[in-house]
Amino acid sequence: MANRFEAGKRRVQRASAAWHRENDAIGEALGKVPWKTLAEIMGTSTCQYILVYRFKLHALPLWIKECGAKACPNADCATLPNIDLAHVFWDCPMAQQTWTWVRSLFALLHDQHVDYGLEEIFSFQMKYPPSKCLQIRSDWMNDYPDSNNELTTDTISAISNKYWSYAVALALTTIWRSRVDQIFNSNQTTPTTKER
Repeated sequence: MANRFEAGKRRVQRASAAWHRENDAIGEALGKVPWKTLAEIMGTSTCQYILVYRFKLHALPLWIKECGAKACPNADCATLPNIDLAHVFWDCPMAQQTWTWVRSLFALLHDQHVDYGLEEIFSFQMKYPPSKCLQIRSDWMNDYPDSNNELTTDTISAISNKYWSYAVALALTTIWRSRVDQIFNSNQTTPTTKER
């Protein structure tokens, strides 16, 4: 049992080191996510949980057989020589479209511009609770001062983070499924090694 535990610890350390090599900020953010948190993301399917788990473990395959290399099926990235998970899930224009969409949805919950950056995304945690939700709570307390005040700022923050972590897991799944779909179901040909 101790050998399996030690082997698991080494695997996690290798994954963390790999993330830090590819993109230090993603490595830092993922380091803040306890493994238990991944299992507690509300609403995720088993497939989504496994994908997020393998993402944190840096264990998703990037090799495209037709190219004979680690490649990105996105035409904008065809000439890039080094494709890694940081590229697939953050740098790729296709990934950025997905993150822009997720951020725009959550931006609706704020009165002023709040940028959900790389740290919020890959740590599965919002820095600030949505200001519009806090305002609704405040208005409610002003209109009904005798009501039971169980909806605290911490509660709003916790609820918001549950939805945020689900949105991040869903976006990671969307990005990965889009990649797989482009590779296996597209009429587009992926670039060969010779074209790179």
